[in-house]
Amino acid sequence: MANFDPKNLGTWFYFDDEDEEYGGVCLRVLPPSESAKINSKITHKKDKFKSGVHFVEEITDDKLAARLMWDYIIVDWKNVCIDDKEIECNLENKLKLIDDPNFSNFVIKSTEALRENIDSGNNLAKN
Repeated sequence: MANFDPKNLGTWFYFDDEDEEYGGVCLRVLPPSESAKINSKITHKKDKFKSGVHFVEEITDDKLAARLMWDYIIVDWKNVCIDDKEIECNLENKLKLIDDPNFSNFVIKSTEALRENIDSGNNLAKN
């Protein structure tokens, strides 16, 4: 029997697989339901007229989309520092770190690995 867990609590990925004390990030895949919620928050319709013809323009706030996506995907972290100071896992710090190429590359590659394992039916979860 297949057993599915809709809680989507995240999976830990460590910066050093041999030493978890070095730190890591708990990540989760963005499911379709959450993606739909984000899309409803970032898309606005605006009535426009051009040459007497009415049309509806759809405006998407890509910056807000990225903020909401990263906030959802990054669940938590351990031993993450900026300027040698350990920082709290909150939206402001997530957005600071995601601009760092090393951190964003780690998050993207880890999320891709998580997605691949989900797609192949494997369970990577280390909750």
